[in-house]
Amino acid sequence: MIENESEFVDAIRAEFAVIDAMLRARGLPGFVEPERVSPPPSRAGLDTVSYSSLHYLRRAYAHIVAYGELPSLPDGAEAASRDPVVDMISLPEHHLLWHSDADGYYVPVDFEEAIDDQGMPGWALGSSVRLRDELAGIAPFLGIRLEDGRLSDAEAARINDLVDANAPWFVELMVWLALFEAARLSIEHRTAIVFC
Repeated sequence: MIENESEFVDAIRAEFAVIDAMLRARGLPGFVEPERVSPPPSRAGLDTVSYSSLHYLRRAYAHIVAYGELPSLPDGAEAASRDPVVDMISLPEHHLLWHSDADGYYVPVDFEEAIDDQGMPGWALGSSVRLRDELAGIAPFLGIRLEDGRLSDAEAARINDLVDANAPWFVELMVWLALFEAARLSIEHRTAIVFC
């Protein structure tokens, strides 16, 4: 158990040192988390999402990749998490699917496949760049309009309004926006996305 802030900071620094070493060992650029950063706030209505909510978006993503269309609306979080299509295409090249839903990191380094290593904090390391690209790829299926891969403030506000109104696919939209914003800020400010 971490009893003070200094121990917590040291533990996180140690995890980032492992991540940096593993990236470099694979011939990738290393990653050093900045000690201080003041990114602008996320445009997502929520900065964090529940584990079960993440499964809704993963299910939608899996069906889009496998079949080129959204699935039927899931009957609850359990149905979303147990969809066999997710398991069928859950491979390291799909950073959204391969990454843990409960812990680990995405870093702003571009690498093709999620790094799967027992020594990695969180078991698998994802790329914020690839996560952003995967989310951009499914945006049109969710009715999200990007302009040259960018999300306008007006479109972010529209998505938040749809979520607030419990519109169809509101859970997927909520998670999509939270993750897209996290990936955008990660890339722009060279910071990690932390799942915990």
